[in-house]
Amino acid sequence: MGDLSKVKKWHIFVSYRVRTDAEFAEKLTDKLRLSALTGEKQDIRVSVFLDKQELRQGHDYMNQLSDALNTSCLFLPIVSEPNFETFLSVEEGDTDNVLWEWENALKLMENQKLHIIPLLIGTNPKINGTTSYTPFNKFGIPIPEVHTAHCQTQTVKETTTKLLKLQGIFINPLDMREKIDVIVDKFSHDVWPSYRHLWSDQTAIGPEPIYTCVQCQSDFKQSENGSGSCRFHKLDGAACCQKDGGCTRSIHRIAHHNDWKYAGHSSWAYSILNYTNMNETFAEVSAENYHYGNAETVTVSVGVVLPDCLEYAGRLFIAAWIKGIDQRWFMTYEQDDISGVDRLKPIFQLEEEAGKCEARWVFDEFAETMLGVEVICDTETATKPSISFIEIIWKDEKPPKVGKIVEKSRGKFGEILNTKPYFIPPPQFKGDLLCLPENRPAEQFEPWQQNSSGLRVKLKSSDQAHTYRHWDSYCANFVIVNPTDHPIGILECNSYWRFRDPKNAEKNDGRGADWTQADDSTGTVVNEDFRSREIKVLPQQVPAFGTLTLRINAGIQNVPQYETAYVGRTGWMNRLGPVLVDFVLEDLDGGKCGCTVEFIWNGVDAGAVALPEKSDKELLKLVTCDNVKRFSQYTVRIRTKPTPKVPTDPMFELYFNSYNSYYVSPNSCRRMVTQAIAIATSGNGENGSTSTAVQQVDENWQKVEGFDVKYWILVDIKLRQAYAFKITIKSETCSVSFVHPIGPYGDMLDAEAEKGDPTDAPEAAMDPECEVVKEARLDARQLELYKSGLVFPSTFFETPKSPFEPRVKPTIASGSTAVAAPTSATAATGVVGAPSFPGYSLADIESVFRRVVAEEYEKMKKEVTREEKVVALTKELDLMKSKVERLSDEVDRLKKEKPVSSGGVDVETIRSVVKAEVKNVGDNVIKLGHSLVGGRWE
Repeated sequence: MGDLSKVKKWHIFVSYRVRTDAEFAEKLTDKLRLSALTGEKQDIRVSVFLDKQELRQGHDYMNQLSDALNTSCLFLPIVSEPNFETFLSVEEGDTDNVLWEWENALKLMENQKLHIIPLLIGTNPKINGTTSYTPFNKFGIPIPEVHTAHCQTQTVKETTTKLLKLQGIFINPLDMREKIDVIVDKFSHDVWPSYRHLWSDQTAIGPEPIYTCVQCQSDFKQSENGSGSCRFHKLDGAACCQKDGGCTRSIHRIAHHNDWKYAGHSSWAYSILNYTNMNETFAEVSAENYHYGNAETVTVSVGVVLPDCLEYAGRLFIAAWIKGIDQRWFMTYEQDDISGVDRLKPIFQLEEEAGKCEARWVFDEFAETMLGVEVICDTETATKPSISFIEIIWKDEKPPKVGKIVEKSRGKFGEILNTKPYFIPPPQFKGDLLCLPENRPAEQFEPWQQNSSGLRVKLKSSDQAHTYRHWDSYCANFVIVNPTDHPIGILECNSYWRFRDPKNAEKNDGRGADWTQADDSTGTVVNEDFRSREIKVLPQQVPAFGTLTLRINAGIQNVPQYETAYVGRTGWMNRLGPVLVDFVLEDLDGGKCGCTVEFIWNGVDAGAVALPEKSDKELLKLVTCDNVKRFSQYTVRIRTKPTPKVPTDPMFELYFNSYNSYYVSPNSCRRMVTQAIAIATSGNGENGSTSTAVQQVDENWQKVEGFDVKYWILVDIKLRQAYAFKITIKSETCSVSFVHPIGPYGDMLDAEAEKGDPTDAPEAAMDPECEVVKEARLDARQLELYKSGLVFPSTFFETPKSPFEPRVKPTIASGSTAVAAPTSATAATGVVGAPSFPGYSLADIESVFRRVVAEEYEKMKKEVTREEKVVALTKELDLMKSKVERLSDEVDRLKKEKPVSSGGVDVETIRSVVKAEVKNVGDNVIKLGHSLVGGRWE
């Protein structure tokens, strides 16, 4: 058994004053003895020591009382108002048995040898003939500060104060049935496990149960549970030893608690709070602290644990969190857990520099029925705390339900609505603007051939880009056609470039005045959509009567005099004017073919002016700043958002250079107001303490080489509001300042919002380094863009289609004779009623015509089988095929009757014969949504 002084013989010791509480004590004892401990396999009845029934005659009663105290597990002092009032008459050196029991019980509790739960007994006065219940309420009576004869170390007042600080149970003396269950349940779960292994008759209670510690997750027996038995890692932000077993020692704990942080508690709370199927939140009360960089939220949540969380299902939960500081509190409750709580003590209190919060149980006027929870959240930046009452309804042992939620006080930051508008200056500007080319569609040019190349090229699309290594990349996507009956190999590709207007070469150190071979040329075979996972480079073969999709890239290194970062999807030299690139393919037989492509500055990238789109209804303004020296530009897009529903919703969205964004929300404005107030009150402002301040936002991520970008908030300290934001952009050649008003937000939107006269400060909105731009100073083009939302647009120069000498004149091969053809793709073909196949002989037309028509026939036949009129359409297709066959026979006959010495047939010769049939075939194809070889029949 071990140390006999630790052996326990009694479950409960009832302490009472005979003169005032004897009858109640006996009733309490009788009811307790009829109860059995919960959680035990065997029927263990509660053993209670009551001196009137247990003291033996002829033995020293004080020794018997002392022995009973030492061998009891729980001390139940009956604290009634008549009993408590007797302490008022205690004098120095008096003897009082009740006080002796209290004093010794407190000593045993301090040595962890006894638990104490005070029973606070109310009264039952008669009011208008009806018996009512009034809870015990003698906490504030003046207990004398005297010493008893049996305790000289503390006064009577200190003894009673210590005892009443312990969590007690309020009891109605006329109805103690429910409270008996509460006492037995608390004893079984909170007290008995600590003393079970010390029970004198172990055979009567069976084997000692094994518990799992919530702190270290280890299994243990209470008989082995010492002060250092549990080792775990605290979650208090301090460095951990990182050793197996943990770095903190304590006793093992069976139930979760908030006495300190530990991993098991965090995991437990997380498993309930962070999954929607585990909890239903009744209400959430919060307050914000805007003193920090990010608003620190003090939040308290009240709700119920759902059935998916089996062990704690149906329990009420209360959770508190001070974000940023990461101070948390969490606990679950059953109805019985609340029955014996101290009405005067809060459920919890958290207080940190960022804020504070607390929750209290709310009872009815007789302190008998719990009505709900009152929650309070407050921070130093709030002018009014958030206080709410959440009604909790518990019925028939079912999970709690939420009743009414009363917002007693809505937390406010305290913005005051201005009675008249603030001074908002027009945009300001000073410096030089870039002169950029006007955007227009690129001109299309005819492909060309040399040395009787059997290949033909057809341009499908083109694109351009600029890399951070000062290279322009001009790309063209071609379909290469082989109309012959034998494969043709492509050996290599080259490209040549020049400015369309030679004058633009002067800005590029003279480069590009005439055709110059590109610094790098590559050709890659791709899929029909011009993308390919498998890279195939030249040389490649074009199959007979087949095609090949080829992407050719011309890399041109820029003159490094312009220092710039990545520009994006536009060529650098396009800023100086249109660039021409002549793409060349050479086959294995020495033949060459190609096409000239014009590239125009498109002005859609981060480093270029991006004109507002008419469909962009959210865009308010587009603020730009040019750097002529570096030939670059910085852009800020300002978008407006709907009226925010919550403080975190944006009112405005700012895109700095199109890829970094900043949101203007009520929360961000409140942070700036808080910082401005701190600067003014600390004496660090321009005038020590000002009514209006300008607070700079540190946005290092906005920095771009060659530009100094700053974002400001204009604050009225007196009205506690941000009334405008200001953007300043400065380059080596230009300065821009733009101010935009911020409308009412936050507390200003309340119907009963406080109003006040603003303290305006025009000097805060102005920029001394800039000048106000007046519309009269803008030319027609700038004024048009300015009114459409573009602030300080660059100037533009027209890019007419200047004449130039083509590097290779496009030709059409007719036998062995090369005939010069028009340079523009829009020029007439000279063949009316026939397909436009520039550069093709009749043999080419014949071979490609047959193959493509056959392919189109099979393709369309598959498609139309899904249509309702499949029979009629199939007949139409068969008719078309027969006409094509007749056309082919007619071509063969003409070739035999009128051969040409060169081996070909002149197009004009057969034009009148085949025109009608060609037109009929083409019309049928067009009706079905197709065209032949990209051509259109007239």
